[in-house]
Amino acid sequence: MRAVLTIVLSGLAVASGQDAVFLRHSATVDATQGDGAYVERALEEILLLTGRGVIRFGEMVVGYHDDWEEVTVLRAESHPCRAGRREMDALETRSAHRSLSAASRLESSLREVSLVFQGIEIGDTVIVELERRVSSLPIADAYSYAFFPQGRDSIDSADFTVIWPTGRPLIVSHDPAGSEPSFRSWTTDGGSRTVRSWQWGGSSAAGGSAELGLPLWETLDRVLVSSCTPEQLSLSLARRFQPLVESDLAPEVAAILDSVPPDPDSLRLWVAREVSYLGGEFGQWAGFDARTPLETIREGCGVCRDQAVLLAHLLHHAGFEAGLAFMSSSHRLEELPGIRSFDHAIAFFRQDPGGVMEFLDPSAASSRSGIPWALRGSSCLPATDPGSPIAGIADPLSTDTLRMRFCGVLALDPPRMRYSCVIELHGAAGDLLREMTELAGGADAGEGLLLTLFAPWGSCSLSVASSSPPGVLSVSGAGTMPLRAVAGSDSSLFVLLPGLSDLDLLGSRLCYRIMAGLPVRDGEEARQGMMIDTPMLEVLEIDLAVADSLQPRLMTAVRSQGDANRLHSAETRIDGDTIRLRESCDLTPVRPAPSRWALIRAAAFSSREMSGDLSGRVVVLRP
Repeated sequence: MRAVLTIVLSGLAVASGQDAVFLRHSATVDATQGDGAYVERALEEILLLTGRGVIRFGEMVVGYHDDWEEVTVLRAESHPCRAGRREMDALETRSAHRSLSAASRLESSLREVSLVFQGIEIGDTVIVELERRVSSLPIADAYSYAFFPQGRDSIDSADFTVIWPTGRPLIVSHDPAGSEPSFRSWTTDGGSRTVRSWQWGGSSAAGGSAELGLPLWETLDRVLVSSCTPEQLSLSLARRFQPLVESDLAPEVAAILDSVPPDPDSLRLWVAREVSYLGGEFGQWAGFDARTPLETIREGCGVCRDQAVLLAHLLHHAGFEAGLAFMSSSHRLEELPGIRSFDHAIAFFRQDPGGVMEFLDPSAASSRSGIPWALRGSSCLPATDPGSPIAGIADPLSTDTLRMRFCGVLALDPPRMRYSCVIELHGAAGDLLREMTELAGGADAGEGLLLTLFAPWGSCSLSVASSSPPGVLSVSGAGTMPLRAVAGSDSSLFVLLPGLSDLDLLGSRLCYRIMAGLPVRDGEEARQGMMIDTPMLEVLEIDLAVADSLQPRLMTAVRSQGDANRLHSAETRIDGDTIRLRESCDLTPVRPAPSRWALIRAAAFSSREMSGDLSGRVVVLRP
């Protein structure tokens, strides 16, 4: 029976382009151990269908914090499909989590279990059974668990069971995105334990919405369970951290307020620049027991919570209502988060008591907008008394602009554009260039990086303006750029003006990254979308006076405003002897709504493939 099932499922999954079939996908949460621990058991039985599946599941890594939980591998083995090969146990190793040395975002208590399946092939089955024992949780007994009965690959059978003390509150959220599961609930052990069970079966297709652009996990069906509401968790966090925020003003802190303008942006930049990020073991719970503001100032370093506590402390004594907010740096929070849902802390403040809550990230030194563009549009849980729901982080669409202005002369022999230029990078566009400059070696490498990004077309000199407006990185320069031209039979000359895709490597590379993640052309296999790496509105303006007494005209008068949302627009016109070109491409949303992805896709195609509208950039010159 299993052989027949394997053959049938293999055919279905290969046809749908997936890498594996989960013959069994099972999880159990047991909170009735008697010692306050939460025991999570997971069983995965995975049939490998493609070479990519062999690579994906050839090594499985499970992360855990060794100061409050323990992971035990109950079973990890591979079962061959070909005769003559034997079953093999996976190679198990334990070490510090690999993300610690690379990013230092997570604390040093993070460990990982690595399971390597040696010699597996297409058609083999790997079986993994794990137990995670959560002996305690930092700050608050706020437990949550999310079970996904859908995934990137096909799942034939899925089940989720929760065993919970009868009478103890358990919050459950399930809004099916796929087929309805069968659900049962009963009591055991004389009514002291309540068992809740969900079962899904017979599904041979991968989960996920057909909507474009959303991360896969946001489109999947899931069951959420939690020991508390977000408001209850918010209150617990506030009672832990708010006393640090509102503690007495030490002389060292008072000196900062005397030397730094007491506005939120100035205080955030001071903390970001003066307090270095440093992961490490601080307090009983690494990273969760933030130090006092005075300790952070004296050390000059700390984890993100230390920076957030210090900033909220400064804001509080500057007269604002302020506190901490907790979030995940990689995804939106679930509607029922637990204490394990967070890996990053930021600060919040209100200009007026009871007013709109605004958020600041003091760990982002390169950002000038308060919140790095990678976190905008995400969600967080403010820590307040009497408790707050999950809040959204604003995603401003009007501040991220890359504007390129060229002014010069169109000359012949050979056809070229002599110009002076000003390039302004607002918000996320400027942050990206600052980060790239730092990675390239700091200020000394800045000129070479600018030339690489904005002057690949010919001789040019560029420099960063010393006095740019706040939040704006301004670059100015001058140079000469050769133009493509074709001579006509009647002594006329057809000259192709440059567009965004020609002048802006920063933006055109962005378009290529977007196109790599968006579904390809209609009729071809669709691929899952991705987040936009750097949101920006790209704007190009060119004004060229025509030299040598030539009369310019457009080969085709074109003014393209694209769709009704005007995500991409292009216009070329002649004013006397001056050619004026205007082009813009709107790539601003970090986490766009599904309805906007098709529009962004079209805009990215327009910016990358201007060949479809080249006639609007062709100028005819006649003596």
